[in-house]
Amino acid sequence: MKIIVILILLILFVIYFNWSTLNSFIPDNPNVPNVVLSNNDRILIMAPHPDDESIATGGLIQNAIDKGIPVHVVFLTNGDFNVWSYTLYEKIPMLTSSQALELGEIRRQEALNAIKELGLSEKDATFLGYPDYGTSEILYYHWGNNPPYQSILTRKTEVPYSKALSPGAPYRGESIMKDIEAVINDFGPTKIFVSHPDDHHPDHRAMFVFTIVSLWEIRKEVEIYPYVVHYRNWPLPLGYHPNYFLDPPSYDHGIVWKELPMKSRNVQTKFSALKKHMTQYEANKKYLNSFIRTNEVYGNFEDISLGITLVDISLNKNQIQKSPPQEFNDSQKDAFVRIEAQSVKIENDKLVLRYAISEPFKERIDLFVYVYGYKRDTDFSKMPKINIKVDLNNYSVYDQKTPIPKENCEVKKTSTEIIIKIPLKIIGNPDKILFSARTAMGPLSLDLMPWRIGIIDTDG
Repeated sequence: MKIIVILILLILFVIYFNWSTLNSFIPDNPNVPNVVLSNNDRILIMAPHPDDESIATGGLIQNAIDKGIPVHVVFLTNGDFNVWSYTLYEKIPMLTSSQALELGEIRRQEALNAIKELGLSEKDATFLGYPDYGTSEILYYHWGNNPPYQSILTRKTEVPYSKALSPGAPYRGESIMKDIEAVINDFGPTKIFVSHPDDHHPDHRAMFVFTIVSLWEIRKEVEIYPYVVHYRNWPLPLGYHPNYFLDPPSYDHGIVWKELPMKSRNVQTKFSALKKHMTQYEANKKYLNSFIRTNEVYGNFEDISLGITLVDISLNKNQIQKSPPQEFNDSQKDAFVRIEAQSVKIENDKLVLRYAISEPFKERIDLFVYVYGYKRDTDFSKMPKINIKVDLNNYSVYDQKTPIPKENCEVKKTSTEIIIKIPLKIIGNPDKILFSARTAMGPLSLDLMPWRIGIIDTDG
């Protein structure tokens, strides 16, 4: 009898620790509708860096392949900025631009190894080779006649990789859009999975904008499924929990989340693919393991109809996500200023943006607001790129890096509220407006508002 009891306990022990493998299909989250793929779909995945394709869409790729659906992956950068991961991987510090370029080549090969693990081949990937941690700067400041961006680590001002789509392309916004438009036109996607407008990594935010505007420019109607990789104090709990749901960030204002449930074997294959990114996995294992869950989540904000009625687009974040990032030091946490509320309207041919912040303005704390117009009959590269900086005592207005007389825009503020009025003609009399905001202390971003899309209501 004792032997039977021991055998039963042993069997239960084995089942418990191997459940994700034994269970052929893990149920989906009943609170989130599913992403539905059809046999006629063509899936384009826009990954800011090598590893984002496995983190956010490793299950999706396998699901599509199982259904015979074509999949193509675009990598915006080669991930050549991660000094810490290079140092751990090579066991030497990164001190030269050639080492940064070496990291870019290593990560390109890691990406190919990962997508092969998921069932794709090298022909299913396109590398654009733009500067890691520099594409948001290109979006803000490097269009038209402005000099191309210079990468901080590689020191390059043009695509340096011979196997990129456009080697030698200058680091300007037009170059990125030209490449994205070429891939979209060539592949003809029905669904695009792209980094989220509220992701907290600047390259992820930039890739969303570049992708959306590229679609507008070439007049393509495609379903968009944004995914989050970097977000404050998320996902929770951290670590390897392959039987847990991946819940989306805890806010629900203006966004519809969907999920893709995964078979347990696909969860394990995704895990294997993620580990092919050896430079990243060894440097950030606990965080990356947090995406090995029973599902993947995607969600997009609804477009905003801009008229005379003030529209509240504040985010209903939970208390954890209102807190400063865990990686901040004590002085940074003390300086943390959160954007509590945001609303928008059109009034007397002006865009009106209202922000409420969590703490009174103080020295060294700035609010940055970015407003870009899109007009159907005007090349986006020629449209104004308005950046407004508000500090304790003053404000400045720029088109990219060119100062604009600040009298053209009206800024009113109290200790915790800022109202900005921008004439539509300053934005280029647009049909649509992309806008975002962030608080910062010097070069450090504190809190971020997502990129939102506003549609001008011509009927008022």
